[in-house]
Amino acid sequence: CLDIIPAFTIDGEVENLTDVLIPGKMINMGECVVVGGGPVTNAGVSIRRLGVRTELIGKVGDDDFGREILRWYEEYENHFEGIRVVNGESTSYTIAICIPGIDRFYLHHCGANDTFGYEDMNFDLVRRSKLMLFGYPPWMRKIYEDTGSELTRILRKAKELGTTTALDLSLPDMNSYAGQVDWKAILEDWVPLSDVMVPSAEEIFYFLHKEAFLEKKANLGPKEGVLDHMTAEEISTMGDELIQMGTAITMVKCGHRGLYLRTANQDRLKQ
Repeated sequence: CLDIIPAFTIDGEVENLTDVLIPGKMINMGECVVVGGGPVTNAGVSIRRLGVRTELIGKVGDDDFGREILRWYEEYENHFEGIRVVNGESTSYTIAICIPGIDRFYLHHCGANDTFGYEDMNFDLVRRSKLMLFGYPPWMRKIYEDTGSELTRILRKAKELGTTTALDLSLPDMNSYAGQVDWKAILEDWVPLSDVMVPSAEEIFYFLHKEAFLEKKANLGPKEGVLDHMTAEEISTMGDELIQMGTAITMVKCGHRGLYLRTANQDRLKQ
C-alpha cells in the first residue's frame, strides 16, 4: 500500500469538516509525504529496523504507485524479495486526511490486495522464518471470501512448515461488502491456526459480538470511541474467547489504556 499524507496548513483547530472541505473551494496545502504503508511496511519495516531479520510479502500492480513502492523499498530497505508485481492490476493506496481538531480519516483503495491469495505467497520465505505475521485481512477480499478459506489455507501451510503464525486484524468498512460478512464464523477457522492473535479491543468486540458493538457505538457521540466505554471485564472475557477458540496467545491492543495479554495452557503454547 502507498500512503499519501497531505499536510493541512490551518491555524488552530477546526470544529466541522465542512468548514474546510467546501465544494468548489481550492485549499492551500503544505508538503505531501509519500511512503510505503499498510501492515507489510508498518510492521515489517519497523521490526526490521529493530534489528530482526524480516522479509516482506505482498502484491502490487505494474502502475506508478506500485513502482513508487518498489523504489521506496529499494531506497530505504534494499530488499523486497517477497513483493510480487502483477500486470494489469492497480496498487493499493491510502490518502490520510489529518485536519487539526477533526479525527483523522482515510480514503483507501484496496487494489491488488483484494486479489491477494494463496498463490501469491512465497512459502520459501515462510519456511525460512520463525514467525509469519499476516495483517489486515478484512481489507483483502479474496482472503475473507468463502468463509475465509484462502487465509485458512495460508495459515495451515505455514503451520505445516513449522512456522509460528500471528494474525493482526482491522475493522472493515462497515458499509462495504466486508461489513456484511459473518466474521465470527471466519474467525472460528482462523484462530485455531493462529498461534498469536493481536487485535484491538474494538476489533475483537466487533468480530465476536457485532450487534452489541454496533448498539454501543450508536449510543456514542461523534467524537467518542467504543474503547473508552468497554470495561476491563469485557476485554478480559473477549480475550478468553479467543483462547477458547484455539489461539495460544492473545494480545488485545487497547490504545491509550494499554495492552491486555492472555495465554493458553502449556500444551497449546508448546504446539
